[in-house]
Amino acid sequence: MLVDTGANVTLLRTDLAQKLKEQLIYTGPNISLKTATGEKTEIRGKLDASIECGSRKFHHRIYVADVTDPCILGLDFLKKFNFTVDLEKNEIRTGGEEIPLFSASVQHSKSCSVLVKKRTIIPARSECLIQGIPEAPGQFRYAVTDFPSQVSQKGVLVAATLVDLEMEVIPVRVLNLNNKPKILNKGDVIATCEPVVDIVARPQGFSGAQHLQSTLENLQILNEEQRIGVRKLLNEFQDLFSICDADVGRCNMTQHRINTGDHPPIKQYPRRLPLARKEEAEHLVKEMVGNGILEESSGPWASPIVLLKKKDGSTRFCVDYRKLNEITKKDSYPLPRIDDTLDALNGSQWFTTLDLKSGYWQVEVRPEDREKTAFTTGQGLWQFKEVTYLGHVISAEGVKTDPGKIKAVVDWPRPDKIHDLRSFLGLCTYYRRFVKNFSTIARPLHKLTEAKSNFNWTDECEKSFNSLKQALTSSPILTYPRTDKDFILDTDASNEGIGAVLSQNTGNEERVIAYTSARAWIPGLREIQKAQLEDPAIKPILEKKLAERPSWQEIAPESPATKRYWALWDSLHLKDGVLYRKWESDDGNSCRWQLILPKSRIPEVLRETHDSISGGHFGVMKTLSKTRERFYWDRLRADVENWCRECHACGARKGPKTRTKGRLQRYNVGAPFERMALDILGPFPVTTKGNRYVLVLMDYFTKWPEAIPIPDQEASTVAEELVRSWISCYGVPMILHSDQGTNFNSALFTKLCELLGILKTRTTALHPESDGMVERFNRTILNHLSLFVSRNQTDWDTHLPLFLLAYRSAEHEVTGLTPAEMLFGRTLRLPCDILFGRPSETPSSPNEYMKNLEARLESVHAFARERIKLASERMKTRYDSRATHHHFKEGDLVWMYNPKRRRGLSPKLQQNWEGPYTVVKKLNDVVYRVQRSPNAKPKVIHINRLAPYRATDHNSI
Repeated sequence: MLVDTGANVTLLRTDLAQKLKEQLIYTGPNISLKTATGEKTEIRGKLDASIECGSRKFHHRIYVADVTDPCILGLDFLKKFNFTVDLEKNEIRTGGEEIPLFSASVQHSKSCSVLVKKRTIIPARSECLIQGIPEAPGQFRYAVTDFPSQVSQKGVLVAATLVDLEMEVIPVRVLNLNNKPKILNKGDVIATCEPVVDIVARPQGFSGAQHLQSTLENLQILNEEQRIGVRKLLNEFQDLFSICDADVGRCNMTQHRINTGDHPPIKQYPRRLPLARKEEAEHLVKEMVGNGILEESSGPWASPIVLLKKKDGSTRFCVDYRKLNEITKKDSYPLPRIDDTLDALNGSQWFTTLDLKSGYWQVEVRPEDREKTAFTTGQGLWQFKEVTYLGHVISAEGVKTDPGKIKAVVDWPRPDKIHDLRSFLGLCTYYRRFVKNFSTIARPLHKLTEAKSNFNWTDECEKSFNSLKQALTSSPILTYPRTDKDFILDTDASNEGIGAVLSQNTGNEERVIAYTSARAWIPGLREIQKAQLEDPAIKPILEKKLAERPSWQEIAPESPATKRYWALWDSLHLKDGVLYRKWESDDGNSCRWQLILPKSRIPEVLRETHDSISGGHFGVMKTLSKTRERFYWDRLRADVENWCRECHACGARKGPKTRTKGRLQRYNVGAPFERMALDILGPFPVTTKGNRYVLVLMDYFTKWPEAIPIPDQEASTVAEELVRSWISCYGVPMILHSDQGTNFNSALFTKLCELLGILKTRTTALHPESDGMVERFNRTILNHLSLFVSRNQTDWDTHLPLFLLAYRSAEHEVTGLTPAEMLFGRTLRLPCDILFGRPSETPSSPNEYMKNLEARLESVHAFARERIKLASERMKTRYDSRATHHHFKEGDLVWMYNPKRRRGLSPKLQQNWEGPYTVVKKLNDVVYRVQRSPNAKPKVIHINRLAPYRATDHNSI
């Protein structure tokens, strides 16, 4: 700070005062300051602050003004706190403390040499920039380069240049005056640097006096007295006016806040610019940096720039902040309406406009929000320190349209797409208050912009287009409203629209204030009214509703639906030309209006109340309640029930209401190994032997099982174990039954069955009941293993042999005998027989044993056949009691139950029914061949997975 005994008050520079704005008190220019040169300086404000001198702090009032030094300690401060200024010792004293003073000349008395960075040749009589480096950097930052005498004596001149010594390389401008090239070697002294005490940016352009004179020259319509008044006004406040492009003002009343909450930063990549525009963008950035508008940024935010051409051909520098605006919390401060502002001009004759010089740049951005304004040109990241009359001609007579804007309407070419038409209507709508019956005139054009309409330019549209142009070019001058006079409101309405004219009597004539208009009523009601008139059941009621109730004789020839509407005559009412039914509750406490819906609109309503996302695809009762609350038509309940029952989406997810279940198909066997089943059980944890699956084999007659642990379920592994563990021990079966696993349907397995003469059969898809015996045995295996396996479950294959012993020696529920007795004619000897003993049988000769065994097996098998037959009949009776006895014919449409599991999707959210499928052929009473489309692959499906298809594609209705 500067200690100035010639200053009467203590001053603080304006830009520094902004950092203490909470303490700053704005005040008018009630104190006049005069500089040493006699110029007046305005006081910007005042504040009470602490000034630290030495080890003490002093509270003092400081005035804010546009001064060069950061702070000036004046006589008021020195006298108030008893300071003594000792110029001999270069110090000030107070309270026994001595505080030294320093001058700029002492602090920066040293100069610095500038050396040539690399060997350079300067052509004869040429000027060029060479690279220099300071000899002793760090003493000071800013300096002015000058040339030493020994350089000039050699015919080389160096231009004085302001440089920043923090830069690695200093530019030095050198001129060779000789007719021969000059060589400057690396390390030569090319210039010296003198320190700079302060740098003050002064804008170039007109001076205040010149700017004032040029302004007064444009005021030729004023008389001399008025010109003197304007001159006095402009002289008093001349510092408020910009005199050049670089002279941008600064409002210190507030700081702009960009409130993004806790949203993460948004970073966008720069957009590509043509080479010419790149240079222009860099030039504009440098210009804004020089004017103090921009500063370098290093934050995480970034937005791209857009360069636009102004009407005068200059470039408007824009930043695309749309992404930033989306996450910014909006300020809800109410802005005045344009029409309210124009109405407030009543009685005015002189009109002025306020045009701020780069107004958005005059409001500072809060320091913590500046990084959010960051933008990138591809050459760096910058951020703003500041944030960057309306088509009417106003006069004492009133308001009229701006001819410049209307010219754009008149010259507008005929639109050929919706986007151009909407732009035209947007401009016309801005001036709709000047056009009588605007909505009626523009109605054909508005219909073209509706979502469901095709862009078809008709003669009616052409007429509307030209009528709007004519109406706007011949629009009247609207007068200002006066609250001390009566208003006149003329209204009109039709099926097409409504309109009104607001006017007042001014003098001896009625002057229009504004026109207004709108399309007819609520959007869609006109279409409903038209549909009601076209409905044969509603039309007679609607036509007679304006008169007295017709007699029964008049209504007798009409349809039954019309007669039912006639019965509701007292509850039917016309509202806006549309027929409604007034429904009241039994206690009379609540009522609602139900729109009498024409038959043509029923599908549209049911799509909304049932099919749409707000309809929810609920059942009949919920859909019926939602529909009845808003609409009424004849046979409403039946239509809702049919709609819900025929809904394809509901059928695909919920399934049909009635399911089909076929009768049980029996297959009786009468000999061992006549028919056997096989299946794969697993996967299980891999055992120490490397096994992961169990190959399960079982004979349908004897119930003899095999459970073979295998490492995988490949077709080769299954085929090998079938031969090794079953066929080599018990022979080749006649029939082999399995599910639709790929290993059982592989070419290898099929070829094995062909070579051995085995008939291969399989279950239908997703119908394990047709192989119920082996499925039940699988459950028995799992129950047994779960009781004996270790905690890590890696020893399950060691328990299978003894499990098979237990099962083979246990009586089967169907046969009443053990599988061992059915196969060997005797019971198996168990460990308990060894522990507790068992009476031995009398030995017999081999022939006698064979005869007894044969008789026993014949008796056992006969007994088993009878038991199997009884069990089969009992099961069929119980199963068929729940059968639906439904059969499909060729050509019938059916649903197919087909639950699928897809990776990454929840099966709970999937649709389990597919359709419609067409029945191609009935293979037997419970199996059908169906096909989705003529080109699709047919499928063989059990009847339990089929259901009648009664759905309808509602979108096609």
